[in-house]
Amino acid sequence: SSKVLILLLVNGHNGSEPGVFVNVKRNGTVVASHDDEGSVSYDTMLTGDIGLTTATTSSSTTGVILDSPSTTSAITYQATVISASATTRTHYVNRPKTTGKNYGISTITAMEISA
Repeated sequence: SSKVLILLLVNGHNGSEPGVFVNVKRNGTVVASHDDEGSVSYDTMLTGDIGLTTATTSSSTTGVILDSPSTTSAITYQATVISASATTRTHYVNRPKTTGKNYGISTITAMEISA
């Protein structure tokens, strides 16, 4: 009956239009989606877009997710960056597109909340 509170910060740069979204997965299945994925019904707040195409610095997007995994087994959470376009795009995580240097950090924190 426990829940898992996930705090997410993804730093990066949108390498090309139209943009990039962030999804959160539990054991490979999307549990929170930044895009219009209607099948996700979890308590979710994912904000922003990762870095404008024209910017020379990276930016970040944040998320707060309250997940109800209904399991006593070990769980793996992961943030995935996906393009908002159906065509192949290049996007950058933890750096701006104009340099190969790392200027940011992304974090995901999961806390079990007992019922």
